[in-house]
Amino acid sequence: MKSTLALIGVLTLVPTLVTAQDASGAPRYLLVVDGEVEKSAIGSWSKAVVTLVGAHDAHPDGTNWAAFRELTGGPDIRVGFFHGLSKLAELDEWTSNRKILVDVLGPIEGGAVKDTLSRGVVSSDRVASLVNELSRPWTGAAAPNYLWVATVRVADGKMTEYAALAKRVRRAFDEHAGDVHWLCYANAIGGDGSELVYYYGFDTFAEVDSWPSRRGVLSAALGERNGGRLASALEAITETTTSLWRLEPELSRLGSE
Repeated sequence: MKSTLALIGVLTLVPTLVTAQDASGAPRYLLVVDGEVEKSAIGSWSKAVVTLVGAHDAHPDGTNWAAFRELTGGPDIRVGFFHGLSKLAELDEWTSNRKILVDVLGPIEGGAVKDTLSRGVVSSDRVASLVNELSRPWTGAAAPNYLWVATVRVADGKMTEYAALAKRVRRAFDEHAGDVHWLCYANAIGGDGSELVYYYGFDTFAEVDSWPSRRGVLSAALGERNGGRLASALEAITETTTSLWRLEPELSRLGSE
């Protein structure tokens, strides 16, 4: 994986959205590594990730992460690694995968595993900041089995307007859809500063069957006419793409630090 777990990009904080307080149980920051793995390389690459998990298990500076595989992607296999951080200062003491592999396996074997992680993979990474006011965190610390991910691109100059509208949507869900939960993150280092990413976690597809539509919730909270106006106002200043991801336990390190 090219520059796996390293940081690239420029600091692009969104001060109108990112707040100092964390939503209960949610990491204040996420270090997100996105990788597209060629199908021909997925077998050897997955074995290398399992070896990497074991190296982190054996190293005093090992870190935790959750790995998810996209179920709705293209010809290559897309995998995302999510590391929760309570503060950016944790990155100052970050130990690279190469060092952990070399320390645990030795320079020859460790270097070979690192090379396998890089072969046939294109990756990027970023740090995202929790948007507390737009999140409705689920209870419990365990990683969900699935993530429905909605990436929202806000039109230039419309972030403040979007935030005001989105807060009204969250209040409507607070009042009329208590079982629907999500986390909202804004790119802080790397990524597009006009994007927000919403993560909806669930363990079974039966849960999704009971989720009400956004327009339905807004109509219940504001009336059909005003709810429709709010939904239309949001759609007018945003573009949204969605994807479905599944937890990959063997590629994750979910133990306590």
